[in-house]
Amino acid sequence: MNTLTSSPAIAEFELPLPITLNGSYGIGTSQRTGNARIVSTKAHKKFKADAMIMLNNQLQLLSRDEHVALAQVLKMVKKHGLFLFIEILVFLNDILQRDEDGGLKVVQDSVCKCLGINDKYVLDAHIGKRKANGNPRCEVRVFLFEGDIE
Repeated sequence: MNTLTSSPAIAEFELPLPITLNGSYGIGTSQRTGNARIVSTKAHKKFKADAMIMLNNQLQLLSRDEHVALAQVLKMVKKHGLFLFIEILVFLNDILQRDEDGGLKVVQDSVCKCLGINDKYVLDAHIGKRKANGNPRCEVRVFLFEGDIE
């Protein structure tokens, strides 16, 4: 349970394990200048595409009332400059298999894009890892941020 809000999550999702940071980026060549630059890997792009399908499918399972409520909250976030808190739990068969924070950015970007909100509204994020017990996955919860931003 997070400590930055006492409110229930405004959205909850389950995704496959995110690609690690090392697997997300590589050195490529700029088409415009021909210079070397950092680019997203095919695996990174595939995860984001697959995540978007899964996230949209999960949104479609919401009831009409849940859709309306979520849309109203997200509208308030944009209109009134409210902030979000994202909690990401990575469930691994072997806790020492990888760092938990390597997938933070790709998951945050995917969730925010699916919700139609710029990730600049994410004021805080928590990522942790837990034992998967045969079901490796990534669970994401999005909350309105209630902490002090001063």
